[in-house]
Amino acid sequence: MDNISKRSELYKNAPENIRDIYAGEKTGELLRSAADSIGITDRVIYKDFALTVGDVILGLYRKEQLGQLLQERLSFTTEQVDKVLITLNDLIRSVPNNENAELPTPTVLAPSTPSVVVQTPITKPLRTFAEDASLSRAHGYGAFRSPENTEGAGAETIHRSNQDDIIKQ
Repeated sequence: MDNISKRSELYKNAPENIRDIYAGEKTGELLRSAADSIGITDRVIYKDFALTVGDVILGLYRKEQLGQLLQERLSFTTEQVDKVLITLNDLIRSVPNNENAELPTPTVLAPSTPSVVVQTPITKPLRTFAEDASLSRAHGYGAFRSPENTEGAGAETIHRSNQDDIIKQ
């Protein structure tokens, strides 16, 4: 029996509450949130991640074995597994434990893709205004006037006055 038909069989025979959890919108949102938290952007890796969690929901594996499955099937690091388990904690606790579930073996329902290490995205630094160094007179009259606009024959003359001179007038 292939992977798809085995999952279909398990889903059809599952109790109503398990089918609701497996196919629920809340489950999808939690899976997406968990995937985003560890930097999964590839669709194939996400699919294998979701199927692995789904196998636990359907009772193919015990809940306690989810972390081990993620490490074996998708080569997740311990840090990535911890983040996923924290994000999916409420979901996994809502699933009844199947004491008759198999022990995890990578060959039972292994993903269709080779194991890939997921890298977390690099955070961009905050804006430091370093690129604004070429701006002249960023504060006050003529703010954000570039140097090329202030030089040349067509440049507008800017009159300057001291505040005391203005008050006296």
